[in-house]
Order: sequence, then C-alpha cells, then structure tokens
Amino acid sequence: MALFFITFVSNVSFLFAQSMVARGYTLYQFDKQPRPIGMAFESSGDLYVSDFQAPTRAIYQINSINGVYVSESVVASGNSAEFKPQYLAVDASDNIYFTKSNSNDGGIYTLSPSGVINMIYTPSGMDLKDPRGVAFNSSGDLFVACNNYGAAGGAYIAKFELNSSNQVVAQDLDFIGPFDNLMDLQFDDVGNLYAAGGESLIKIEFDSNGAVASIDPYFCILPASFPSDFFVAGIAIDPDGDMLVSQVNKFNPDSGKIFKVDNSGGYFLFAEGFNQPRDLVFAQDNRLYVSDSEGGRIYVIECNAQGRLFAERTFCDQVLSVSEVETRANSLSVYPNPSNGQFDILLDESTAIDEVQIINALGEVVEVSKVSVARSVHIDISDQSAGVYFVVGVDLGEVVSRSTLIIH
Repeated sequence: MALFFITFVSNVSFLFAQSMVARGYTLYQFDKQPRPIGMAFESSGDLYVSDFQAPTRAIYQINSINGVYVSESVVASGNSAEFKPQYLAVDASDNIYFTKSNSNDGGIYTLSPSGVINMIYTPSGMDLKDPRGVAFNSSGDLFVACNNYGAAGGAYIAKFELNSSNQVVAQDLDFIGPFDNLMDLQFDDVGNLYAAGGESLIKIEFDSNGAVASIDPYFCILPASFPSDFFVAGIAIDPDGDMLVSQVNKFNPDSGKIFKVDNSGGYFLFAEGFNQPRDLVFAQDNRLYVSDSEGGRIYVIECNAQGRLFAERTFCDQVLSVSEVETRANSLSVYPNPSNGQFDILLDESTAIDEVQIINALGEVVEVSKVSVARSVHIDISDQSAGVYFVVGVDLGEVVSRSTLIIH
C-alpha cells in the first residue's frame, strides 16, 4: 500500500426569525485547483478539510480564532489511487475518519490527533464500493455510505462497530439499501439518519434495538435544475435541529444551492450561487461552513443577532448569494500590511461599521477605535509584539467584516 503522509507540527420552517440578516465571508481560498469536499471540526475548534484533487490529494488542518483564519497545514497527503479522501467524521477522541472512495475496493482510515494514519477496514472481495459519507450514531457505531457509482439501485449503507482502539469488531456491509445514489450521511439528535441520495434527502428511523424501523427514500425532493445532472451533496444539522442541505449541478457552474429543510420534509432556498457546495458543517458557535469543491473555497455563513431572542440560536430566513458572501470579506482593507504596528483601515462605504477592534492571536482585544463619519481609521499598536492580528469591523455589537494583519 503506497501511501505517503506528511505531518506538520507547527459548521419549509422559518422558526420566527424574520428580522435576521444573512451575512457571510470566505474563510479560506486554496492555492492552485484543489477540490475541497469533506469537513469536520475537532474539539479545539480546528477545521479539517479533505482535498480530493490529484495531485496532491490531502487533508488540511485550518486554524482559526473566533472564526477568523490564522493558518493551515497539510496533515496527510498522497498522490496514489489508494488515497482519495472525501467526507470526514470525528469521534469523541478527535480521531478523523475518512474513506478511500475507489469504486471496487474502498477502505476506511483514521487520522489520529498526532497525525498517524491507520487503515481500520481493508476491503475484501469488493465489499465497500465507492464509499463516500461517514457518520457516527450515539452509540459510537460508524455508518458508511457506499455510492457504487454507475450501478443503478446499487448504493447501500454499511455499519461498523468499533472498540476503544478504533478497531472494527463487527460489520454489516449491507445494513441499509439499496438506493440509487448516496453521498453524505448525518444523524440528528434523536437518532434519525439522513442520507443525501440523488435528487432526494432520505430519512431512516431506528427502533430501540437499533434495527431499521422505517425508510423514507423521498423524505425531501429538492427542485430540479437544468441541465439535469444534479444531486444532493451535503447535510448539516445544528444543535437546535435546523437542517441545511446542499445541491450540486455538475454541468451548470455557479448554480449550487443550499436549502433549509424542516422535520416534515418541507424546504426553502437558503443560499445560492455556489459552484459545487459539496459538504456542510456547523461549528460550535453555530456558523455554517460550506466547501465549494470547484470554487476551491471554504465559505462561512452566519447571521447577526438583531431581533433574536437571547435563548434562540436559529438561522437566517433570507436567501444569501455568493456575491453577498464575498462582500463581507472585502468591506475593509488594511494598509500597509505587513506593518510595523502603525497602519490605516479603509472602510467600504456600503458597510455599516461603528467600531474597529484589533485582536491578537490569543483572542485578546488589544485596541478598539470608534468609527466617525470618515471612512478611514489610523491605528497605532506599535507597542504590541510581532505576529498575526485580526482587524474586525463591528456594527451594533455584531461582527460584519474582518481582515488579517501581520506586524513585523
């Protein structure tokens, strides 16, 4: 098994939220032309992202503070056909699980917090055909979506029981199925399993013994797009039960959409204008992260809190376009950058900002400056140590723009 790895030490139900305003920004844009697909957060808040493109197929660790990009590193990589990471899942010990998505001999891997890769399930007789999505239930069992691409009615979900050493102790390779297509898997907080399958969202319920009680293969059928090669790709469910589902159109760039789905299968359009939004994941702070595989970007979507009840953490009702997402990233600029600690902040006239905060790499606010009618602010933090700082624009107590600053 020729694998080469490198380890570096160095996130139709409106929920009574009509006053929310959708906001977003680009967290990270990849160099060259990688294809980010799977995402998973580990307990400290670092984001792991899989890149399916060869060369180089890789898993990135993206570090951020308060949702602001800090740095990234490659924690696993390999160009061979053996290494094709797609969707990711994380267990309680911060082990990252992913599959080798070959059509005839897929396998299952773990990436430990220390950067060690282990193959925990080796295929035998082509029993894992094109595995994609991975998800854990509340008992710690691992479920794997096997897409079996090109074989109509041949997709299925396999189930694996693991011990405390991440070893497979039992498996049911044909646990649920068949389906036409399968991509992502996601459990909700009451134990229902949702699967992205072709044009529809599949819902699977279990009884008290863990056996399948019901399957609704057409729980939510999203509207068709043109041309017709479209499919449901990613699923994310936040702690309040809000479900977001992404739809990809392979032949029509910039037509990728995200829908919000309620518990009866109703839906409405939540965000649009992406290229191929493959995976969705909620962070601990309830921001929604989107991997756009053809755009080579990780987007973040969030709402401001105006009009939100203190106990609520519900999501936006207004449709958000990618152009609106990008506006947030471009609404302030810093010059010069890098800087000796004295610099000017130029503000976009279209963005309402009443103060600017400078935050160090520890998340500490080291400077606050109120914004007057003028659209520029001069900052002097030359007494601070060299390093990475974050320039954050705030309006009515909510972050509306951000940028990164280097002090040398």
